[in-house]
This record gives sequence, C-alpha cells and structure tokens, in this order.
Amino acid sequence: MVITGRNAERGAEVADDITSGGGKARFVLADLSDLADVGRLAEEAGEIDVLVNNAASYRASIKPSLDQDNEANSESWDTNVRATFVLSTRLVRG
Repeated sequence: MVITGRNAERGAEVADDITSGGGKARFVLADLSDLADVGRLAEEAGEIDVLVNNAASYRASIKPSLDQDNEANSESWDTNVRATFVLSTRLVRG
C-alpha cells in the first residue's frame, strides 16, 4: 500500500500504524497541486492494483466564485481534477 500526502510526519505515522498491525505500507511525500510531484508519485508508486483518488483541496477557494482569485481556484483544480486524471492515466499505463 502506498500512502501519500503533504505532511511527512502524519503520513509516516499512518504507514507505521498499518505495518505495526501486520500490513504493508509506505509513505510517499507529494503535493498533488504540483504536477511534478504528481509525476514523481506515479513513478514511485510503481505497479498498483487499486487507486483511491481521495485528495481534495479547497484551502483558499471555498468561497463564492466571484470572491475567488485565479490562483486559489487553480490550486483546487490542480489537486481535485488534474492530479486525479494524471495519476489515473499514468498508473493504468504502467
């Protein structure tokens, strides 16, 4: 199992919890709003059986559309839509 996220400490804790319970897990630090990190994650994940795209970011864009700026909207779009697409296509291709 590969776990990913932006917080290395929390990710390592989760991976440790899984492995201490007898499972296999490793953590890969990645920011899914950064396309380079998404590509690196796909490479480091290797072959997978199941992909759960559950990352979401609304840090600066959770307000009415007319009150958002392009930068905040871009971060949400990159994390919530583009990363999902890139990971899905790259990992399926292998």
